[in-house]
Amino acid sequence: MAWRQISSSALLLASLIAFSSGSAAPRQVTAVRVQQPPKIDGRLDDPCWKLARPASGFIQMDPDEGKPATEQTSFRVVYDQENLYIGIECLDSRPDKIVARLVPRDSNFWPGDVVGVVLDTFGDQQNCYGFAVNPKGVQRDYRSAEDGSRGWGGIDLAWDGLWYSAAQITDEGWTAELAIPFKTVRFSRKRSQLWGINLHRYQSSKREDSHWSFISRDDGSMLKVSKAGTLIGLEDITPGLHIKLLPYGTTKYERKTDNWKADTGLNLKYGITSDFTLDVTLNPDFCHIEADEERINLTRFELFYEEKRPFFLERSELFTPMNLFYSRRIADPRFGVKLTGTSEGWSLGLLGAVDEEEGPDPTYGVIGLKRDILENSSLGIVGVAKQKTKDQWSRAVGLELGLRPGNSSLSLNLARSFNPGIKKEDWKASLWLGHFTDRFFINGGLVLPVAW
Repeated sequence: MAWRQISSSALLLASLIAFSSGSAAPRQVTAVRVQQPPKIDGRLDDPCWKLARPASGFIQMDPDEGKPATEQTSFRVVYDQENLYIGIECLDSRPDKIVARLVPRDSNFWPGDVVGVVLDTFGDQQNCYGFAVNPKGVQRDYRSAEDGSRGWGGIDLAWDGLWYSAAQITDEGWTAELAIPFKTVRFSRKRSQLWGINLHRYQSSKREDSHWSFISRDDGSMLKVSKAGTLIGLEDITPGLHIKLLPYGTTKYERKTDNWKADTGLNLKYGITSDFTLDVTLNPDFCHIEADEERINLTRFELFYEEKRPFFLERSELFTPMNLFYSRRIADPRFGVKLTGTSEGWSLGLLGAVDEEEGPDPTYGVIGLKRDILENSSLGIVGVAKQKTKDQWSRAVGLELGLRPGNSSLSLNLARSFNPGIKKEDWKASLWLGHFTDRFFINGGLVLPVAW
């Protein structure tokens, strides 16, 4: 291909040298500023790609952990004032075996081929944005926190960033191009940027998982951004204003009563700084959200339904230790406001909402504060309040300590509730221990009420 400046044999030799020098050696790739950006068509034939040095040397996580990938993968990074561009080439000796699934956005691509990119834009080795694309050009994006300690089940798929991608299957494998606007992600306003970056490739025909910066089975996945490489070369870029306003209006006609009904509302997202985001929703319309599965409850316990509404999903990890705050109780909000952000090891979340119910409308308030401590550990508090009338109210406060030394984890939670007329069994504690390796995972815990 036109963009390949060094032969595959030279790239393979570089991979072997990098591997022999130790897979834990930090990886680094340089982004090159260009005047003429690439056309996002998945072809990698734009002149600008020749200006950037390719990064390669992917290392397997599965099936042969620690060994060089059996098929060469390389990528290049360029940028202009508006976007970050990543061009990826996935060689495949059997291109007829490439599995390219045409699925909806944000779907699980497995068992198809896929390449993914994670960007730790603050370089804090805790939080990242993820972007993935398959040979059909289908996108998947998300956010992850806590150095991926919650695994793929803990990613924030409700985050839908604005970015562009395209992919092409070729006689030598497949290629992909990504354009990620700087206004889509958040980062500091420093003149020179140092971002964490890692790339992942899954080759379906060989069931092979590989990463540019080595990720072991014990690490779990490339969500562990503390193991990512470094992206250098970004100079004089700005994150933009980050304002998103989405008003709506609907009309409804009831033929039986010959009555028209109009409804309006809006959603506002504003990046106050590169660290903090303000969300405001007024009379939101959630009709586009997937309906809950119908279930019949024959027990005396109420059913638990997962949250699907973006306003409550984004950065929900700040509000949910021990499930003290169940956002689905806010069934039909008239108004909601949320402030979330992370800065210098601190994470803050504030949420307030007014729900529509029969009688007085209840008001909800939630605060979550988390501090990164030690290495890959955190200490957090959360407070929840609901007020309906002077005599109808509820409060709860919780403390969460999460320690993650090596491949082990310890989670200690303590919570207390405050309700009118209830003075016993208002404390609760839990302790969870876990240990995982590439062959097994052990997890156990204890939850009990505390008499104080």
